[in-house]
Amino acid sequence: QLEIADLFNCRFPSDEEFVSMLPMVQEVIKLDAQIEVLTDLLATIVSNKRCI
Repeated sequence: QLEIADLFNCRFPSDEEFVSMLPMVQEVIKLDAQIEVLTDLLATIVSNKRCI
């Protein structure tokens, strides 16, 4: 289960782990009517994934 808190905590030790989560994120986007909001969230996650 994808947890938004995990994303904001930048728990991405490797690019491989990050990439492995993208399909799950894409499924969430497909299932959610708020596509723009989730797309913005994904962009934020990508830009901040090395914030440790």
